Amino acid sequence: MKRFPINGNFVSLFFILICLVLIVYHLNNYDISDKEMGTDKIEEIIRHYATACYALEGSYPSSLEYLQKNYGLIINENQYVYYYDAFASNILPDIKVMKKVEGETGHE
Repeated sequence: MKRFPINGNFVSLFFILICLVLIVYHLNNYDISDKEMGTDKIEEIIRHYATACYALEGSYPSSLEYLQKNYGLIINENQYVYYYDAFASNILPDIKVMKKVEGETGHE
């Protein structure tokens, strides 16, 4: 019986493909649009998306809009205010989420 040698490139490609599938699967499990949750949890989810982007592309996203467009992040701007400051592409962005106070317009 003739055996075929396993090419090292094939094995590496297989593991990279498995990692990408797992990342996409876990990203699809997060949906923060309509769920009531703490701001710490929302910050953690956004940080997870940014880290996944860094792992796949080699740099952190420059804005939340990039995560929304390219990674399917859904945010609820009616209930929360989002602060996302990307200082540099190789440094984890500063992420803050604050719940909006009902009836507050910001004017007096």
